Amino acid sequence: MIARFRESLPQAVFVLVAALLATGCGDSRRNNVAGNVTVNGEPLEAGYIQFLPLENTASPTAGAEIHQGRYEIPATGGPFTGEFRVEITASRNTGRTTRDPDSGEVVNVTEQYLPHHYNQQSELRARIESGSPDSVDFNLELQKAIPQGGPA
Repeated sequence: MIARFRESLPQAVFVLVAALLATGCGDSRRNNVAGNVTVNGEPLEAGYIQFLPLENTASPTAGAEIHQGRYEIPATGGPFTGEFRVEITASRNTGRTTRDPDSGEVVNVTEQYLPHHYNQQSELRARIESGSPDSVDFNLELQKAIPQGGPA
């Protein structure tokens, strides 16, 4: 019995080490990225942020939901070091409803309300550095509507 245990112990240790290496702690090139997103100085209530690698950056795309102006992308799904174009989107209810063509249910109509230069044609950029906790904040400015008749 002891002899069989001694023979199988190295195999068990090998299997355990292999399993740990296979699952690992994720790709060590990935970085944790967190920060704040404000619109006209106020926290963005809800939205989504995405880091898209620029031409000379070899990295996966990484993103996270924004809640109460805060987002966090854990290192397990974070971007590598490099330069990124950043897209931020946020939707709001329009007050209208429509019928979902698949389910037939009545659903609220939403609209993406941030300007294209913050998402589809984003001008936002970020540099992610390796080995340091990155805090990347964005303050978005929206044009405020001027009442008819000019400013008050």
